[in-house]
Amino acid sequence: MNTSSLHTSSLGRIFLLTKASLTGSLRSFLIFQLVMAIVFIAAPLLINLIASGFSLEYAYRELAESFLDGTLLLSYGLATWIYCLIWICQLVHTSNPSAFTQIPASVGEKIATMALATLGYLFITLMSITIIALIFSWIAPDAVVKDEFFLWEVGRELRGEIGHLSTANQIALLSSTIFAIVMPVLCMLYFRRPLFGFCAIGLIVILVVGISTSQTVRVFSNASYDDYSNMEQLQRELEFVRNIYSGIMLVVNAAITYGIYYRLKTIQLK
Repeated sequence: MNTSSLHTSSLGRIFLLTKASLTGSLRSFLIFQLVMAIVFIAAPLLINLIASGFSLEYAYRELAESFLDGTLLLSYGLATWIYCLIWICQLVHTSNPSAFTQIPASVGEKIATMALATLGYLFITLMSITIIALIFSWIAPDAVVKDEFFLWEVGRELRGEIGHLSTANQIALLSSTIFAIVMPVLCMLYFRRPLFGFCAIGLIVILVVGISTSQTVRVFSNASYDDYSNMEQLQRELEFVRNIYSGIMLVVNAAITYGIYYRLKTIQLK
């Protein structure tokens, strides 16, 4: 395939960089998927089988519950996100002439490449767990698997829960989600070793959770539950805290996004 024309456009360079990133680490990522299948599927099934006195129905039922309540999907997603963070850290801090930071492409193109490659890894993970769910639904006893046992049932329930939230709460949730994505990436860009990056992520999470919890506790401690007027005041204070939180998170997310751009540009110039 002649790719010379792709080098002349920004989208073409992003496509080539993303393709190279995915194919270059595909083997290690598939091995990682196999390890996750053993850890999250085979090992729990075997443990439940032994704990139940080798009752297949009990073991399958326990695993089915992990599918239906989203625990398995969350575990897979979190593990894949950790893998992607380690991959980003190694990608930008590799010291060799063909390093990612030395490739003739703009910082924005490289950020887009990392984002698309991460989405590709997450898509592969979703496909893997979908295939596992289908295989499980075929081999599990009829007493365990019912008509509602499908992976997209979890997604439908999640969309329903989010849909019941008010617009302000959805904005707060979106701000928190963006923060949970961009903050770890920034930490990985600033530290050459993934372990140090994860330590920084842990400290920031503790700080953010601590501040949020202390403010919520303060609001509740100042409220009295003797009459409905105080309950209304409590509701107004909680909404005020939520709005302040959303505003701060929007500013913080913008600052972190710029920090990612600046840090990658700084590394690229070294």
